[in-house]
Amino acid sequence: MTSVLVVDDDAGIRDMLGRFLRGDGYEVREAANGREAMAAYRLHAADLVITDMYMPDADGIDVIMRLRSEFPDTRIVAMSGGGYLDQGGVLEFAERAGALGMLPKPFDRQSLLNAVMDALGPSRAHPQGSDATYFPTCSLGSSRYSP
Repeated sequence: MTSVLVVDDDAGIRDMLGRFLRGDGYEVREAANGREAMAAYRLHAADLVITDMYMPDADGIDVIMRLRSEFPDTRIVAMSGGGYLDQGGVLEFAERAGALGMLPKPFDRQSLLNAVMDALGPSRAHPQGSDATYFPTCSLGSSRYSP
């Protein structure tokens, strides 16, 4: 089963992501901050890490850079609602740091699943039993949420 590590300091966001991903057949583990994420990944590597950018105790950029340093092949999707910086800027920085995909908040279930599928690639994108409809994007960096 394809595993996803969800990293966000907001328990509601972690819960929502977990429900969406589990409902689509993914195994999901959660971490509330960058420090927890690194400990969890070191214990059991995930096929994909989805990390928020703004968190206490090691933010998303720290997570991306540490994962890239210790585990260069890690697949990472960065998500952000903007915080005190503009959303596009922090997500572009995350991409330069090594994230494969960007997920601007707010997003819907299909945007999340598309970002996951794009980051994992076709061979790992569809867990067994998944009935997800895949809408490919040209580039995760250019995909944007539209209400």
